This record gives sequence, C-alpha cells and structure tokens, in this order.
Amino acid sequence: MTSLHRTALGVLLAVLAPACVRAEPDPDPVALLRGVRQAREGVHGAFRMTSTLTQTRGGKTESSPEPVQYEVRFDRDKRKFTQRQITLMINPPNQEEKSRRLAALNNDVRAAAAAGVGELVHIVQRSVHDGSQLVDYADEAGQAAIRNDTKGAPYLCFDVRTLGVCRYPSVYGTLDQALGLTPDYVVSLIGREEVAGRPAWHVQAVHRSGSVRHYWVEPIDGFRVPKFAYLDPADGSSTRCEVVSEYDGAALPSRVVTRETWGGAKSEAVYTISGLDLGVEPDAAEFGLAGLDLPPGTRVTDERISRVAGYWNGSGLSESSREALTLAAADIANPPAERRRVWRNTVLAAAAVVIVVGAVVVYRRRARGAVA
Repeated sequence: MTSLHRTALGVLLAVLAPACVRAEPDPDPVALLRGVRQAREGVHGAFRMTSTLTQTRGGKTESSPEPVQYEVRFDRDKRKFTQRQITLMINPPNQEEKSRRLAALNNDVRAAAAAGVGELVHIVQRSVHDGSQLVDYADEAGQAAIRNDTKGAPYLCFDVRTLGVCRYPSVYGTLDQALGLTPDYVVSLIGREEVAGRPAWHVQAVHRSGSVRHYWVEPIDGFRVPKFAYLDPADGSSTRCEVVSEYDGAALPSRVVTRETWGGAKSEAVYTISGLDLGVEPDAAEFGLAGLDLPPGTRVTDERISRVAGYWNGSGLSESSREALTLAAADIANPPAERRRVWRNTVLAAAAVVIVVGAVVVYRRRARGAVA
C-alpha cells in the first residue's frame, strides 16, 4: 500500500468513525417527569419556611412589610401549616392620614407602630389538609372552617411536593397536575440545555387550553427541577411566570423564587425553606381537627354546605358549645388515658375480689365436708 493509499484510508476512517459511534438516545420526556414524581411522591417530614411578596402595578411597588413565618409538617399529600405574621392595625380616627404616614415609612410596620400610626398585631393561622379536606383556624377569628378547597384558601396550605414545579402554591393542586402528568397535557422534549452551569433536559407540556409549562429536569441527583416556566398567552394578558429553585441535596428545594408578569404588572415571591427533616413521620391525627389545637367550645363551620358542623370538645364535635365544654372539662379533670388506667385498676380489683370470694367459698365447703 502506497503512502497515498494510506492517506486516503486515514481520511476515510476519520469521516466514518463518528457515524460508527452509536449516539445516546434522547430520554422519554414523560419518563423524566415521572422520575420527578417518583423522587417526591413518598416524602414526609417537617420544615420551617418564610415567604415574601413584592408586587408592581401601575408604577407603584408594594412589598411584604414582614416575612411570613411557617411551620410545616407533611406526609405525602397531607399537610399542616402554622402561619405567623405581624401586621399593623390602623384604627380610627384619621385612617387615611395614618396610611399615608405608613407609606412614607416604606411600609415598615415596626417603625410605624413606634411612631404611633397603629398597633402591631401578631396573627397565628393554622391550616390542615388530610388529602381530601381542608380545615383552618385563626386565633383572632376564634372559629374554625371546613373549606371547599377547589375555591382556594386565604392562607397557604399546599402540597409541599409541588414546590418549585408549579406557577404558585395551590391548596387544590396535585403533584400530577403540577407535573403535567394528566390526560390534559401533551408532553414533548425540547432538548438538552444548561441551568446554572448544570446539564438539564428541557421538557414542554402543553395543556388543551393552550397554556404551556416548561420544566428543566436534571436526570441525576434525584430528578431535581432547577427551573420551571409557565406561559399563557391565551388569557389575553400574556402571562409569563418563571420559577427558579435551589437545592441542598434533598428532593425538595431549599429556596424558590417565582417571578411573574401579566397585563403590565409584575410580582416576585420568595420562599425560603430551612430545617428540612425528611425523617419525621407525623401522626395522621395532625392533619385533621385535632391538629388545629382548637380551644374547647370552638365553633366549626362547614362552608361547603353553609352550616355549623359542631363545636370542638377536645376529641370531636358536639352539637352545642355547652356540651363541648362539659366534655372537655371532664377530659381535663379525668383525661382519657387516666380513665383507662382507673378502669383497668377497677377491673383488676374486681377480679381479685372474685378470686378471694371464690377461694373462701371453696375453703368453707371443704371444711364442712371434713366435719361431716
């Protein structure tokens, strides 16, 4: 073989070699989203969270005066949220003037309270969801409500597994809905991209209504989703939402920033998670009425049927507040655990008496037989 032939052969091999290498096939986009679901669907635990909100509308920007504090316990789709926040109560007279003074202080409620504009009020709101029913209780209202969760809720009580993979935390949103894994969506793969310097697969899910969801999925480290976007030009306002998440090694994010624009307005919500412990296994009772720590006699209204469901008695609902308070007082004076102990000791004592009496009867019968 001449040198010319060898050169030609080398060129030919150089051209054919890449074609001979089998390319790695692209992943199934639905499988990627199912991987995210599998990484999140069975989680349980507890964490603390803060949230802030900034909105700009008509050239005016308003921000949360104080971060809202949350204590969260969850088991899959069940959850309990305890929300604590500080607000400024502005009382008459001169409410408008006081509101202007608050705005001049950049809505700093603590500074406003110190200046005599209003009074600081600490609000505590507890909400529980057992997977099918939402109930909440606010200390200042003094009553609990069973709500129709399809209409939303005044306070956060969302499925924590949807954090970072949806437009905003919703009380009625499910994990499958958040991930576009329902028959209403057509899922496709856009391609491989980088997010914050890490490789991710860009997946698109188009809803039959025309709205579009975008997910950037990292196929390693538990199918994390560092970025999510929502577009809905069909609503006439060109709504655009982008969600960026940070992770600290767990399946759930440690920080989520949601930026949205619509109709000339924009908003930014920041959720910061700390103390995440996926080893905690909450008791199932925490996600029902017992988890709200209701004072005895609290009225519970069922808003789904617009009627009073009952009054909390410490372990369930009674028909009247008087009955609830009576039962609660009985529990305080003689708690259920104590009653069980007393009952057990009573039964044992009665059994001992029966045994002793029986032994005496047998002894007397034998004594009479011996005399005869």
